[in-house]
Amino acid sequence: MNTQRVLLAALVAAILLPADVPAATKQKDVPRPQDAIDTLPPYFGLKRLVAVTQFINKSGYQGQLQLGNGLADMLTDALMRSGRFIIVERQQLKDVLREQDLAQSGRAIAAGAAEVGKLLNAQAIVIGTVTHYDEHLMVGAGAVGGGPQFRVSTATARLQINIRVVDTTTGEVILSQSSRATDQASALATAFGGSGFAKTASGKVCQRAITDAVCNICRTMDEVPWRGRIVDVRGDDIIINAGLRLGVVPGDCFRVFTEHDVLLDPETGLPLGSPLSAAGVVQVREVQLTFAVAQPLAGANFARGQVIRFVPAFEIPSSSPALSSSAPLPPDAPEIAAIRAKHAKGGGTTGLAELNKYLGDHSDDVNGLLLRTAIILKSTTANKHVALQDTRRLQQLRPNEPDLPALEARAALALNDRKAALAALDRALQMAPGNLEAVLLHRRVAE
Repeated sequence: MNTQRVLLAALVAAILLPADVPAATKQKDVPRPQDAIDTLPPYFGLKRLVAVTQFINKSGYQGQLQLGNGLADMLTDALMRSGRFIIVERQQLKDVLREQDLAQSGRAIAAGAAEVGKLLNAQAIVIGTVTHYDEHLMVGAGAVGGGPQFRVSTATARLQINIRVVDTTTGEVILSQSSRATDQASALATAFGGSGFAKTASGKVCQRAITDAVCNICRTMDEVPWRGRIVDVRGDDIIINAGLRLGVVPGDCFRVFTEHDVLLDPETGLPLGSPLSAAGVVQVREVQLTFAVAQPLAGANFARGQVIRFVPAFEIPSSSPALSSSAPLPPDAPEIAAIRAKHAKGGGTTGLAELNKYLGDHSDDVNGLLLRTAIILKSTTANKHVALQDTRRLQQLRPNEPDLPALEARAALALNDRKAALAALDRALQMAPGNLEAVLLHRRVAE
């Protein structure tokens, strides 16, 4: 009896369904949410700050669903869960658009993207438009084996959205794509959210279209170099507009560029972007939630507004090893502080002889071992075997510090020992799978 009832319900639904609406099992618009998300490659880079506008509703739909805000909220949530982005607060975006006298339209926002991006510190703006939405609820009746009558309802929803991603540096639209979805369920939704929303036809099409859009946004943005800026310069302290929430940790290095005037296409008048010229390299020594303090490694005359781009520390010979764990390092002993100051002034192997003598009597001084490792790895003449021994001793002293196996790998590579380097990097990634330096160095060594 139950089998007959299920078959009859399916038959009634098939008869009552409009001819131009494909059945859910046959539609080929976009993949199911989980299938699409699983296709994204793992991401280990710094997070990007992006702005998401309220969706512009051009579908003509005037029902109970608040498509503009609801879809924007779903897109924001999905982008956050991808692990790649931090999203600008919607009200903050609205305030900036109002201040810039930009209408809440996709064309106006795209035209003013460069200025909006600077004011919000956003690398991209995501503009969504609902181009089509309709929903139908079909109700029928039936009976099985002469039994009582029962009602069968089939809800069908169809949605099409357009997503544009605008690079705030150039104003260029780097992604423009449409996502369609059609699905069926036993009910329609009257509002976004709630425990039952995802099971309705409306919820299913919204989720599938948004998931498809997010996958395309992620793949597009993965190809765009991460970018930040210098906020202020105070002596040797260079303050950048990226901190813990974007994934910056002590020891991270950034190349600094001076941004020149925007180039305009002589035929179309459209912006082509701004040329960049190298200005130097900085390394982070202190990190707060929304900013970090760096020190110069190369270059001079750093200034507010200059562009920064992440570079792995192992590519910068003058970078110093730093530990990003929450366990703070002890203060320098007076002898180490004096040697550090002397080395900073003289460079090269200045201070190494005094450091060797000090560590002969204080072999467990973590700051001293880190300093000696840094001096040796920067030098072209110092004994790299000593640096390798120091990194292994440091791991004995601080066994839960994932940056130390990666530092050992750098010392092993200085001795051209790729096997030892890979073994150390494997340990680093077991301790912290998202350790960016270890991931990038492992890829480099394994090539």
